[in-house]
Amino acid sequence: MDRFHSTYKAVGSDQGIPFSSVASRSAYIPQVTSTLFAYPLIACNTDNLDEELYDFTDPEREYRFYDLTKDAKKLLASVLREQEPPGFSRVKHYPPDVKEK
Repeated sequence: MDRFHSTYKAVGSDQGIPFSSVASRSAYIPQVTSTLFAYPLIACNTDNLDEELYDFTDPEREYRFYDLTKDAKKLLASVLREQEPPGFSRVKHYPPDVKEK
């Protein structure tokens, strides 16, 4: 099993700041830009994604308006039935459990 080994070495140290407590946080959300839209089209399902993770805000529309998976579901409804449309990224976010004080 000598073929599989890693040479990664961490640089720096843990700063003790949880990602969930950073005020200006954002995550990688797959996007497609278009000259026809003021904001990027989102290439993943926006259901259950924390709105604080996006790096843009449209004051007039929700993020699901830009969600391309919704369009794909409508276009492919007769083929997909209840499945998710293929070819889109899956984005997962696991927020920490918030304990009430």
